[in-house]
Amino acid sequence: MEIASKSSKTSGDFESYDEEQLVQRCRELEDLLLTFRNTQLRNKAALTIDLRNAATKLCDDVDAAVREQLPYLWKKNVTRDTDIVRAVSYYNVQARQLVSEVEVMVWSELTFRLKYLATSLVDHYETAFAADEIQKRLIDASYGHPLATEAFGEDAITALSAEMQRGLEAFSERLILAFLPEPAFRFISPGQDTRLKAKSARGNLSGLPGLPKETLTAINGHANGGKASPLSTDLMAIVAQIPPTLSVEPSSFDRFIQAVRERYESVVLVDSVNALVNVYEYEMLKAERCLLTTVEKLFRQFRDTRLSDPALFERMLRDTTDLTVRQEINDLNMKIDELTEIQRSPEG
Repeated sequence: MEIASKSSKTSGDFESYDEEQLVQRCRELEDLLLTFRNTQLRNKAALTIDLRNAATKLCDDVDAAVREQLPYLWKKNVTRDTDIVRAVSYYNVQARQLVSEVEVMVWSELTFRLKYLATSLVDHYETAFAADEIQKRLIDASYGHPLATEAFGEDAITALSAEMQRGLEAFSERLILAFLPEPAFRFISPGQDTRLKAKSARGNLSGLPGLPKETLTAINGHANGGKASPLSTDLMAIVAQIPPTLSVEPSSFDRFIQAVRERYESVVLVDSVNALVNVYEYEMLKAERCLLTTVEKLFRQFRDTRLSDPALFERMLRDTTDLTVRQEINDLNMKIDELTEIQRSPEG
């Protein structure tokens, strides 16, 4: 009777203790995930600069695409006419049509290419996740249990990244179209006043980190040089300066390509980058909540099965730092073995 009473008391003590242990371990995992996201948020400025550098390269790629297509678009929009009186032929450039086609091309290029910025954000998350060994630490802190290995395994983490990729890509696909169709950035705008007011409302970007000097110069204009705002540059006037012939030297398009870039560059480097980083913050929060939900579900299972799961029981005991509790559990196991032997004996 004395043995049974003491065993019952020790078992009850352990049930209370291991319940507290599970609650504490669950909180530690929550802190782990919160700390990881907090670190990423504190690195936001550096991440934004990196993304802006990638966006600058993206603009270079758009320039290259425009340069490649311009000879074709030029020939498409040049017509040959004849001055009957003077008996001479000449070429007419459909400048408005040419500029409009280039504008649509730029929209399409940016719509397609901005997803690569989204991908770079996901890559950044995966790299940081791996560098901090979050997956391993989640599994280890969950007692290395098979359920934890499955819950935080490669398939689960890959699915988490894939969901983030889908969210950011879906946002990036139409992001540029939230800005470029505005009058301030149209290649053929209704009037100079609209463009200049929009430029003034945007403000000077000289203090923005990560923007190359030449980009700031292009966006803001020379402070004392009297250079016109890029948003007031008349693309059709630039087209009018290109020799009206069927075949044009590629270098003749240089100023036009530069002016086209000035139309969209600030939208890519500033608005789009900032918007993507903000959505990335939300996607990180979603990923964290998904992992926390998994942690809560997993530890709920642990609480329900801790006494009937020998492997879990052993791992929890091994992680117990309280030597008194560990000794009590060992004593309990010995007494249970003694009682079991008594029940099996013929006299029992």
